[in-house]
Amino acid sequence: MNMEPIWTVSNVIHLPTHQKKYSSYLWREIKSELVGHVDDERLDIYFNFLSSIGKRGFTYELALSKAKNVNPIFEDEATFKGMLENLFDAGAIANIYRRGRSEGGDIYYWSYNDEDFRINYSFNFEIHPGLWDVLKIPKPKNRFN
Repeated sequence: MNMEPIWTVSNVIHLPTHQKKYSSYLWREIKSELVGHVDDERLDIYFNFLSSIGKRGFTYELALSKAKNVNPIFEDEATFKGMLENLFDAGAIANIYRRGRSEGGDIYYWSYNDEDFRINYSFNFEIHPGLWDVLKIPKPKNRFN
């Protein structure tokens, strides 16, 4: 298993294309939010994990499987849950309650919309759309994908 980071805290700021400016800006904002809770090495691990997902949405089970491949520290599920909580609290990921269109569509729970909302591991998750470029997450072809 290759443990070399996909990218590090220091190289994200120097993205080559102009269109990734917002993504880079948002990444820095979320990094600033997390800096008081985790060190730079852990930040690299967190964002390598998000990048390893490879798509915008994920389940807890998929995330746990990917995380264990990113870094052995996630063999401890409490450490993994701590990472998800930190990413959720900083606004990097949201919880999604899945509903059909006839019921009004999915409900997104972002920590910045309701500070009292706590992460729910039984809901699906979505990476903040503003981070997709910096994490190289493919954008959906239409808004319902």
